[in-house]
Amino acid sequence: PSHFYFVNTRSKELTYERIRAIHEILFHKKKVIVAPFEVLFKKLMVPAKYKQFFKMIKVGQIIEMENFIEELSLMGYQRCELVESLGQFSVRGGIVDVFNIIDEHPTRIEFFDDEIDSIRVFDRENQRSIKKLDKIRLSPAQEFIFTDEEKEELLQSLQNDVKKSISRNRSGREENLEELLENYTSGRIDNLEGLIPYYKGKLCSIIHYFNENTHFILSEGDKFKNQYVGFLTQLKEDFQSMLENGVILNNFFERFYTLEQVQDFFKKKETIDFQSLSKRFSFIKPQSIIEVNSKEMYSFYGKVPEFIDELVQWKKEGYTIVILGQDKNRCKNIHEMLSNYNIEGFLEQEGILEKKVNILQ
Repeated sequence: PSHFYFVNTRSKELTYERIRAIHEILFHKKKVIVAPFEVLFKKLMVPAKYKQFFKMIKVGQIIEMENFIEELSLMGYQRCELVESLGQFSVRGGIVDVFNIIDEHPTRIEFFDDEIDSIRVFDRENQRSIKKLDKIRLSPAQEFIFTDEEKEELLQSLQNDVKKSISRNRSGREENLEELLENYTSGRIDNLEGLIPYYKGKLCSIIHYFNENTHFILSEGDKFKNQYVGFLTQLKEDFQSMLENGVILNNFFERFYTLEQVQDFFKKKETIDFQSLSKRFSFIKPQSIIEVNSKEMYSFYGKVPEFIDELVQWKKEGYTIVILGQDKNRCKNIHEMLSNYNIEGFLEQEGILEKKVNILQ
């Protein structure tokens, strides 16, 4: 649902999932990213600025511990007594524990004066070390990061806007607006997206996070206009009562790009639009049209023997086969399953091998 992107009470796990995807995009790992239509309109920090907040630390690196702790707070990590969940960190003596949001286990960073003496991955249940690391890249724990100076300026703009809103319309929502301002000022709201309309720096769409070699694949792009109208309608319905009650301000929709702006972004990208009808291209103007015959894929519903029979037939007919796995473990399980049926599958290869069974994450 679109509103999960924009309210402060949303699940942090959804935020972390998006940041993990951004991490994969920024550091050029070969990935297939599948995203809903709505994310195209969400304004984000520009890649060059956001990338600065992915912090690489190494054993032997000289860094003042207090500065490191301040950086973790800036990146959105929450300080606590004991690290238990993603996005938390704790400090005990010369040891900083961090639960990096892109990792499965937390990390223990031990300082000797201002030098990083060791980096260890540990089990949060029994506190035992799992393995040593020479280095680790720490990810931001929130999508918008502002320096103290930027935040002060943004909060001042928010304060001015709240005062104007109260003076213009005294409808009983003054208390809620003042509470909204207090929540931001005190730091009780850690989702800083509400400050985007006041940000004077550059912003961008997720489209701009991909390099020039990326291909964008749209499904029925001619339907995007109607989807956009539905998207805005849903947002207005979701937030109308919040606006009336003073929980958000009138500039809420400045957090998003318009349909026309997104169309302009795509004009500069290599884009493939799959259409069921070849002459309905209202979202992007095609340079060329290729007609492809296709048929709906049969659902096997966990019936492995039937899937294997189909796979064997496709191989005989000379097809190039691509199987997508949700993660590395799922891909390995698929590979082992195929091996049990004497079918050779190819994992983590560079590119797609023709007339072979390719297993990709």
